[in-house]
Amino acid sequence: MITELTNSNEQKHFYAKYGNEEYNLSIFLLNSEDNLVFLKKNAMLYLEIDDNIFNPFHSATMIISNDQFVLEKSPTPYVFLGNGRDIVGLDILPIYRGNFDKDSNDEQNKQFLGLSFCFVVIECQEIMYNNTLCKKLQLVEKQQYQMSESLWDVFSCSKAGGSVGNYMETNTGNGKSTGDIIKSILYSVYNDGKQTDELFYVDPRTKAKVFDSESTTKVSISPYGVVSYMEVMNYVMSYHAYKKSPCVLQFDRYQKKFLLISLETFFSRNDDFVIETLKFPSPSQIEFSIETENKQEKPAVIWEVFPITFEESRINEFYTDSPASKYNVDLAGNSGILSNSRSTKSMVFNLKTLTSESFTKIYYELFVKPFKDKFKSNGNEMFEVFPNFYTNPNKKDNYNTYKGVLPPEMEESRYLNQKLKSLLYMNNIYQFKLSGKTHRKSLSFIDVVKTAELRNGKYVATKWDMNNLGRHLITSVKHIFDMNTYRNEIETVKSYRLVDKSDKGTSLDDFLNQGI
Repeated sequence: MITELTNSNEQKHFYAKYGNEEYNLSIFLLNSEDNLVFLKKNAMLYLEIDDNIFNPFHSATMIISNDQFVLEKSPTPYVFLGNGRDIVGLDILPIYRGNFDKDSNDEQNKQFLGLSFCFVVIECQEIMYNNTLCKKLQLVEKQQYQMSESLWDVFSCSKAGGSVGNYMETNTGNGKSTGDIIKSILYSVYNDGKQTDELFYVDPRTKAKVFDSESTTKVSISPYGVVSYMEVMNYVMSYHAYKKSPCVLQFDRYQKKFLLISLETFFSRNDDFVIETLKFPSPSQIEFSIETENKQEKPAVIWEVFPITFEESRINEFYTDSPASKYNVDLAGNSGILSNSRSTKSMVFNLKTLTSESFTKIYYELFVKPFKDKFKSNGNEMFEVFPNFYTNPNKKDNYNTYKGVLPPEMEESRYLNQKLKSLLYMNNIYQFKLSGKTHRKSLSFIDVVKTAELRNGKYVATKWDMNNLGRHLITSVKHIFDMNTYRNEIETVKSYRLVDKSDKGTSLDDFLNQGI
C-alpha cells in the first residue's frame, strides 16, 4: 500500500468512512522549512486523541504509513525535523445529515461535533505496523508545547499583572492572588503581555465569559530557578479555589480559548453539561412497559428521573477499577482509603484520617446536593443522596491532617483542594467502551441508565443500581481511529449514591458529622 499525498495546490479535505459513519477528514504536515503535505485517509493507520480532565490540553498518538519512504521521495518531499518544529493539523467532522459540503461548512457542526487541533510533534519513531513501514508520532497541542517550552519569567508576568516592584514583593511574603497569576501567565505566553478577554472561553448559551479567577488565596512565587510556565501553572492551580471549590483549567477545542471553571459552578449547572445518555442492554434485550401517570405505556428506564433528551448510546463494555491502582496521585486523602468493598462496589474511607475541619460537609454541598431534587416521585423524595463512599465506623483513629510549613492560609487552601479532589477523583473509576462519537469530551456529564428488571411484578433497585446508575462526570475520553473503525474509551467518576429513605441506617446528618 502506497501512502497517498497531495500538495498544497490540490484537494485538502477528503471523504472518510469509519464503521457506518461518514466524516470530512483533513490532515496536513508542516515543518519549519515550509514543507507542506496533506495526507489522505489511507495514510493514517491509527490515531488516538487523549482528552483528560487532569490536563488542560489534548495529546495524541498518530501512526502514518511511510512505505517505500514516500514522504521523503515524493515530488514535494517532507522531512521531519524534530525538536518541536513539525506541526500536524487535524480536522475530523461528521457528515451527520448526509451532505458533505453542507456539513463540512456548518459552524454548529464544527462547534459541537468537530475534532479540530493544531498539534506539535514531540517525538517521531520509525516502526513496522501491520507489516507496513510507518512513522509513529507523539503529539501535543501547540499551546501546551508553548507552555512547557517557555521558561518562567517573573518580570514578564509582572508587566502583564502590574508593576515589577509590586510583583517582586512576593519574595517578602506578600503573595499575589492565584487568579491574577493565572491570568498573568496566559497573557505572557499567548498575548505578549496584553491584557484582553480574547483568551477566555465564552458560554455559547449565555454569551458570558467562563473564567472563575476570583480568589482570596495568595501564593508567593520566587523568580529564581529554571522552570516552565506549565510547572508554575500546575503549582498555582493546586492552590486556586473559587467559593471553596477546586477549579479545572481547560483549553476549549473549538473556541481555542481557556476555560477556568470551579467544580462548584460546574456541578450546580450540571443540567447544562450533560451530553448524552449511555444505556446498559437488558439481559433479555427486551424492554417491558410500565403504566405512567397519564396512562400511557412506555419502556421502563432506570433512572427515569433523568429524561432522555440526548442521543442514547449502547454500552459495549463496562468495567470498574480501583482508583488507587488507576491514578497514583499523591493526595492527602489517599491515607484515608481503607478498602474497596465488594458488596457495595465502592470505596471505604476513614473520615477521621481525612478530617481536621468539616470538609465532608463542603463536599456534600458542592458535589452531592445539586442532584438532590432529581429523585422525587409525586413531589415526595424517594431517596436521600449521600457522598459516594462508605465509612468504617470501627476505625476510631484521629489524625491531624495539617502538616503545613507554609503560611496557614496557603496550606489550608491547598489541603482543602486536595481533600475534595481525593474523594471526587479517587472513588471508583468507571470505564465504558462505545462506538465512536466526536462530541464526547471530558468535563461533561453523561447519564448512565439501564432497562429495569421486574421482581415480583415491580422494579426493586439494587444497591449496585443506587451506587452506579445516574449522572457521571467524564474525566477522560479517548478518540481511537484504527484503520476503518472508530471507538471511544471513556472514564468517569460519580460523586453521589442513593439511599432508600425507607431503609433504616445512618442518617445523612450523622454521616456528614462523622469525624468532626
